[in-house]
Amino acid sequence: MIAVGLLYQPEKADVVVASGDADLVAIGRAMLDDANWPIHAAIALGDAAPWPKPYDRFGPQGWPTHHAR
Repeated sequence: MIAVGLLYQPEKADVVVASGDADLVAIGRAMLDDANWPIHAAIALGDAAPWPKPYDRFGPQGWPTHHAR
């Protein structure tokens, strides 16, 4: 089962999967809003997210002009 619809917060997506309500959360809109959503979600959930080597200069918070939501 795939959960869809306004599940863009990592915590909510995690609860839906952990509770067994869905096997997968579709994150299409979240990815349109933030192309690095999987990395930012991992950080929000306390995981050590893999960070692409070319982005080391800026770190997991993104480009200097990027403002976390």
